[in-house]
Amino acid sequence: MLLANYLRENKDSVKMRLQKKNFKQLELVDQAIDKDNERKKIQNQLDDLLAQGNKLAEQIGSLMKV
Repeated sequence: MLLANYLRENKDSVKMRLQKKNFKQLELVDQAIDKDNERKKIQNQLDDLLAQGNKLAEQIGSLMKV
């Protein structure tokens, strides 16, 4: 299994090696990189939402003490 970082950093080399092995669908390498970028974007959005939730929970807790 190839790591996404390795694919991103060595895209041309990976494609060349796959071509030597008669792999026909070289566009899958680009698709894998795109999917990983999308995953990172979604993960960042999730992290932001979780941080907002924690901040709101903290505010609710402080208001409940009053």
